[in-house]
Amino acid sequence: MVNLQEKTDGNKKLTERQRRCLPFLISCKNVTEGCKRAGITTECFYTWLEQPHFKTELNRLRNAAMNQGLQQLRDAVTEASRRLIDLLESESEETRRKAACNILEYSLRIAELQEVENRLIQIEKVILERRTYQ
Repeated sequence: MVNLQEKTDGNKKLTERQRRCLPFLISCKNVTEGCKRAGITTECFYTWLEQPHFKTELNRLRNAAMNQGLQQLRDAVTEASRRLIDLLESESEETRRKAACNILEYSLRIAELQEVENRLIQIEKVILERRTYQ
């Protein structure tokens, strides 16, 4: 859960009203809905957004919420992988075939991404070396 109580330098400068509105602003799908649920106008929101301390705290909370969601997805990957592997033992040949195809497809994608990442690392090293010798 995103910790709204954690004090940061920006949080100390927020008004009580701004602090109360932040959970609504980060949990809604868009600014209009967030403002409506928070009980403020969009004009008020955009005025607050011009204040560096408010913008910083809003971004911090949005990033924390995003990281929390990403962690939940990472946690689910293990379970999803386990279930896909279990399908290889299914009684249905069609299910076994689809599971095998999915596993192969995902494995190939991972291998491709790793290859691209390794190539980028090598390119970055070459660029860094060229900058060093110039």
